[in-house]
Amino acid sequence: MSDWKGSARTNYFRVVDMAGLQKAIEPFDIDIKIHPEESDYVMLHPGNSSQDGGFEWSIEDDEGMDLEFQFEEDVMPFVAEGEVVVMQECGSDKLRYLNGSAQAYIRDGENVDVVTIGLGGIYQLAAKQFGIDENEIARCAYDDLPASKDNQAQRPAPKG
Repeated sequence: MSDWKGSARTNYFRVVDMAGLQKAIEPFDIDIKIHPEESDYVMLHPGNSSQDGGFEWSIEDDEGMDLEFQFEEDVMPFVAEGEVVVMQECGSDKLRYLNGSAQAYIRDGENVDVVTIGLGGIYQLAAKQFGIDENEIARCAYDDLPASKDNQAQRPAPKG
């Protein structure tokens, strides 16, 4: 059993069919918050029945059928053309590890394009930027140390 606790939400984005959006996400207990000044703009966040604070990506309905929340199919058809929706989710399992991701979606007619980034990508980015092996970077995880911790004299110096 996991002790992961998280938070999730989207940015505010413009909706063209509020009733359709409400119906599509109703099974997943996702709350819609209307912008206080612009009623066409909403943000989404997990509802009160979220087990851990994040979005529930897979649920079982009243008939025992598995339902999967798919942002592209359940949200994007109701978003204004050209509007960029960003969904962020982050959390931790106490201090054992931290994780998170962000996705950005845009609708172009019937097509939806998505780009994703995860917190774990920082290790590869840092290794490339600093000119060191990715294994030389300790992870933000319980008891993790860099690969060369026993050979500090052999540990490469950062470049740049």
